[in-house]
Amino acid sequence: MIKEIRFGEGACVSYFGSSGSCEKILFHNEVEIVQGSNSYPPIKGFSCLKSLNIPKRLKALAYCATDCHSLESIFIPESVESIGTILTNSAALKSLILPNSCNKITSQNIVTSCPSLKRIKFPKNPITVETTFGMLDRSYAIEEIDTSNFVVESLSNFMEYCSSLKEAIIPDGVTSIGAYCFRECRTLESVTIPASVETIGSSFLNGCCAIKQIIFKGTTPPTVTSTILSGAKNKGITVYVPEGSL
Repeated sequence: MIKEIRFGEGACVSYFGSSGSCEKILFHNEVEIVQGSNSYPPIKGFSCLKSLNIPKRLKALAYCATDCHSLESIFIPESVESIGTILTNSAALKSLILPNSCNKITSQNIVTSCPSLKRIKFPKNPITVETTFGMLDRSYAIEEIDTSNFVVESLSNFMEYCSSLKEAIIPDGVTSIGAYCFRECRTLESVTIPASVETIGSSFLNGCCAIKQIIFKGTTPPTVTSTILSGAKNKGITVYVPEGSL
């Protein structure tokens, strides 16, 4: 029964998986992990794995692990500059910290189907986001998130089914909020929309039945569809706008 796997200096990891008994994987800092795919990530099916330390030589991290249901922590070193899909299908992961060296998010999903994830910390520096589609899909336990350092023009299907989220602040610079941005975020009470937003797509608060307030920072209202509150059953929604707004 394998409890621990070690990769020494010079090793190159492309794909290995389905070790139900292994609890720890140790990488030498000079190990190279080849970027995988959604179907074939480097680490798959390690159902007893509890922690994972990414080697310090990596500059890009994508499609790292899936079906590691006991994985509680991932350490991502300061060498990593670009991040894609890190983890899918882990019931135990509760927090995730992205290093300040990271300046780009390249994949539509950072994590998906991680129902215990409560906290994700983004870098303090500006981070370019290529797409937000499904970025934190089905992260049921997340209650708050700070995206103020995102550099992105459009949000779409951003935090669907994040059923513990209570407040959302759209980052400055976003010009378009696409459809279903916060679909089925059933505890979401407040959304703040910056002055840069020009358009809001259909059903962006679909199923947000606890929404109480929408705060617009701009004096000129964005173009909206008639269905932006589709499924938001709360009738007492307060909309705040700056003094002197059109």
